[in-house]
Amino acid sequence: MNFKVNDLVTRKSYNNDVVFKIVFISDRYVILQGVNIRLCADCFLDDLNPYELRDFNDVSYDLPIIKGNYLNGKILHLDSDIDYLKRSMKLYEHYKVPSVGYKINEKDMPNKIDDLLNKHHPDILVVTGHDAIDKKGHNVNSSFFVECVKKARIYQPCKDTLCIIAGACYSSFKDLIYEGSNISSSPGKVSINVLDPSKAAVMVATTPVNEYVDMEKIINITSNKSKGMGGIDTKGLARKIYS
Repeated sequence: MNFKVNDLVTRKSYNNDVVFKIVFISDRYVILQGVNIRLCADCFLDDLNPYELRDFNDVSYDLPIIKGNYLNGKILHLDSDIDYLKRSMKLYEHYKVPSVGYKINEKDMPNKIDDLLNKHHPDILVVTGHDAIDKKGHNVNSSFFVECVKKARIYQPCKDTLCIIAGACYSSFKDLIYEGSNISSSPGKVSINVLDPSKAAVMVATTPVNEYVDMEKIINITSNKSKGMGGIDTKGLARKIYS
């Protein structure tokens, strides 16, 4: 079969477990990007099966948010993947959560975070993109996420004033939490869904400021539950409007 860029495929060698989009083709070699999983991969063309998209709903419309007349928390979202960023911004828009997003490579995030925090003064910071574990057992991009979290905590040390959600697939959960994240991936060193960090951000942004976020509820709405996301006690950042 003649495959082309943007075709949806699965890999035979992995029992067709993940749906990918082809982002690059060179001779018999392809680079793939997960459609629903924050995962990049490569393989040979003869390992691919075509995939027909069926009943795909990109935005989750059933998050268990608290409804009412609230001013929701503002989100600053940094993502290394423009497609994933657009989908996250669509989620925020649906739930009427004010947000601003930037497509930034993981290695550049620590150098740009100070200017962006001072420019936007967010209530919630999401730092995500791609991560993996190399052949030596080391994380590929966790160090950049960790450094970004460190700098954000210098900007705002209080975890109840700035909620930080950080990490991607296979990221170093302990390092991210110990350096100042409220919610992070990935305790079980597994893949996470494209929208897992964004769903967590919506839950924090819409929970009243005088209540603690239901962390177990956040974990249960993510793709791999406690293996994929975890966190610490965190207050909501929505403020009730009295008029």
